[in-house]
Amino acid sequence: MLKNICKEISNLLLAGVLIGIFMSCLAYGFVSLVRAATQLRNSSDIFAISLGANTYSLLSILTLTLAAVSVVIIKKLFDIDKWKGPADTIYIAHSETESNQAKQGIGSTLAALAVASGGGSVGQYGPLVHLGSTIALTFKAKFKIGSDTLIGCGVAAAISAGFGAPIAGVLFSHEAILRHISIRAIAPIFISSFTASAFGTFAFGNVDNLLQVSSTQVPLSNLLILFLLLGPIFSVVGLVFMRLIRLMTQLADRDQEKKIYYLFYAAIICGTTGVFYPEILGIGVESMGAMFAGDISTQRVIMLLILKIFMTALCLGWGLFGGVFSPALFIGIATGAVAASIATMLGHPDYAQIIMIAGMAAVSSCVIGAPISSIILVLELTGSYDHAISAMVAVIIANLISYRVFGLSYFDRQLMDRGIDIKLGREVIAMAHESILSCEAANYTQVLPSINGDEAYKKMLNEGHTEAYVIDEEGNLRGKLDVFDAQEAGQDSIESHIRTGYTFLSEGESIQEGIENLRNFVGESIPVVSEDKRHLKLVVTESSLFKKVLEIQGHIREIEKS
Repeated sequence: MLKNICKEISNLLLAGVLIGIFMSCLAYGFVSLVRAATQLRNSSDIFAISLGANTYSLLSILTLTLAAVSVVIIKKLFDIDKWKGPADTIYIAHSETESNQAKQGIGSTLAALAVASGGGSVGQYGPLVHLGSTIALTFKAKFKIGSDTLIGCGVAAAISAGFGAPIAGVLFSHEAILRHISIRAIAPIFISSFTASAFGTFAFGNVDNLLQVSSTQVPLSNLLILFLLLGPIFSVVGLVFMRLIRLMTQLADRDQEKKIYYLFYAAIICGTTGVFYPEILGIGVESMGAMFAGDISTQRVIMLLILKIFMTALCLGWGLFGGVFSPALFIGIATGAVAASIATMLGHPDYAQIIMIAGMAAVSSCVIGAPISSIILVLELTGSYDHAISAMVAVIIANLISYRVFGLSYFDRQLMDRGIDIKLGREVIAMAHESILSCEAANYTQVLPSINGDEAYKKMLNEGHTEAYVIDEEGNLRGKLDVFDAQEAGQDSIESHIRTGYTFLSEGESIQEGIENLRNFVGESIPVVSEDKRHLKLVVTESSLFKKVLEIQGHIREIEKS
């Protein structure tokens, strides 16, 4: 027993270390390539034109058009029907599906890399989160570790490597993705997160920190009142951002044949806007740092805020794949910068940094659905207890409003648009994923329409059933017959006694759909018919249905215990 325990623990820890190292390297590579492309684009004087006293570079139009071409090629090469992101990671974690779709996950990450490098107004952390889960799940066969644990390791490592915030990585994987905490799983997840941060620092140096905060002497009592007022504003900004992305997505989805045109429209519009407002292009790291330092005028910040919301929604909604986290950070800091300028005009310049940090945390937490992780992220990035507490007030207020109006997160809303409600829990999702065909009952009585009632009655009695299914010589389902119908027919043919108005299920339905359709059912069994409703595929009883439900519930409990 001791040997097995030691082997299990060593497997968990080794998997955590390996995933952490892998994700640290991949995250560094992704971020470095995007940064290099951004620097090259910003420093190049190719396609530069002069208008009056100002010089503008048209290069962003070209790079984003090339990014759009790359997206089309990647989508075809990797056979991607829908880009894979955090929403898919959440679904895999909750559905226990073995279909990880690694090929599509890697292709989606490459597409995000192309778009971010080209200057698209998208983020990098969403694709890295899904890539982390994709890479982690490849360790399943080797280490025989549950999917939940591996997904948690991959996600935590991605966040930790990206921000240099291992605690936030651990909390994010549990809070936003897994939605439960396992004592057994938390050790490898923490190891993975810590390894990603430590190895990244050792091999590649410290992660660039935007939040170079100064110490604050602002009384927390003053901040409480302030963020009670600002929290709803941050929430509204986050809601506008998320709703606009959905609106743009729905607009492009209306005409599937012309959807590719929207991709290039987004590239050209975003690239053209970037000619005059280059701050909104790409991840926007330098721009966020400049806003935080107060190096951009309030008028321009307001313009950048509006454009960043619109351009990100345009890019993501019209097919230029990427994440929402980095844009949410940008939008949050910009919103905070506007509020900070008002506070400065009112005689409180010492509030500026605190407000911007709180705005960043509040807006981004509404988008990703991880309020606790956002607060801890602030604490790890700033090292300031006061900043974290201040952000906590704004985050809580903003999330309370956002949750009531929009839902838990943008990722949850994406899943709901696909007909998947994560709030219903793992059991419901598992049952929605499982086919009704897996609930087949042991046997049923089958009769020909040409026999008489007495023959049918005798056959039902011998086989221990109170009803029979009438199937003709060609295999077509004609209807049902119960013992009372058979007795009534007697020596006559059962042809005129066949019931056609009965409850049935379709072979394409899930267990969850079956349960919903059978809420008011009374009877012995339910036929599952072919899509054309002509053929009987199998028979389901309430007993066989709920036996399967109990199996699923037991499986879910074992997952969450482990």
